[in-house]
Amino acid sequence: GCRLVERLVEQDVPVRPLVRRPQSAVRLARLPVELALCDVRRVEDLQNAFRGAEVVYHCAGSAQSDRETIVDGTMHVLRTAEQNGVRRVVVFSSMLAYGDPPMDGVVNEDHPLLRSVTSYGAAKRKMELACLDFARSSRVEVVVLQPTCVFGQFAPDFVAGPLESRLSGSFFLMERA
Repeated sequence: GCRLVERLVEQDVPVRPLVRRPQSAVRLARLPVELALCDVRRVEDLQNAFRGAEVVYHCAGSAQSDRETIVDGTMHVLRTAEQNGVRRVVVFSSMLAYGDPPMDGVVNEDHPLLRSVTSYGAAKRKMELACLDFARSSRVEVVVLQPTCVFGQFAPDFVAGPLESRLSGSFFLMERA
């Protein structure tokens, strides 16, 4: 989410980032944006934040894979966006919504969302199915993006974490059988 805000600001797009905790906004505090404290689990927070918005980028997630944030929070975002006349909501999901598809073959938008072996993937699958259901009866354009791997300077899972564990001698690779 932070990198998306940085890119939008670089392109002179007016942006109002919503953050759950002030400590989440350290990178954003240096930007010329109006930060708003908001929890997607609280509809009243979203009502104020979405006033006047045309597009909402929904990047909120939860490392705990809880339904309350990933599924219910996303539905709060979609319903509140509709109530406030938002034209489009871009929802960031995950490739894990596809579950554990076979390693050979093609996985594209037509591939079924399979049962996931992880609770995070299962929550993302439920969220995507709820988004599709909502989009069928709403005037809000709903776009679901499924990043395969988030990496870069601030991506602890795929860049900083492995490098730090390599330096500490605790790095290992897991192979899929």
